[in-house]
Amino acid sequence: MRLFQTGYGRYDIMLVPKDITKRGIIIEFKRTLPKETLEIAAAKALEQIHTKQYVRDLARRGIQTITAFGIAFKGKEVLLKVENNL
Repeated sequence: MRLFQTGYGRYDIMLVPKDITKRGIIIEFKRTLPKETLEIAAAKALEQIHTKQYVRDLARRGIQTITAFGIAFKGKEVLLKVENNL
């Protein structure tokens, strides 16, 4: 599996399997804004994956099983939201 990492207008981390029959993974991180909950920030992370169509990068490579992780941080607190089979 190959790891791709960005941070400039793209997904934060993408794990691309060498075998296209295996699962591809997209990870987006969000830090909470003032007065924002972890739940909202994690949902925004998943929403960004959808609106910016990050799944297309994996689909173009022939990967059909994709999981998205929206990870939100607030100090030392963390919340993870997952969507499978995008």
